[in-house]
Amino acid sequence: MVHSQIIKAILFYHKRALPNMFHYLSNLKIPHTTNGIEGYFSHLKNHLDLHRGLTPKNRINFIKWYVYFLTKNEFLKPLGLPENA
Repeated sequence: MVHSQIIKAILFYHKRALPNMFHYLSNLKIPHTTNGIEGYFSHLKNHLDLHRGLTPKNRINFIKWYVYFLTKNEFLKPLGLPENA
């Protein structure tokens, strides 16, 4: 039984996963490493640590607002629009 599961996993890997693993080579907008997203989450964790007393509901709202404001400013910069637009 274990042997058949290993064969299924290998076939899945070759048919489904392998073709989708290297999109970053043809698309220059996809980063080659995860350093950027790891830094993003590190900053988010640091900001959450500053607000230790938040309830779970308020923590979720804090994360939503943090992501919203950060992505809003990042999308406006390439367009040359002011950040408070």
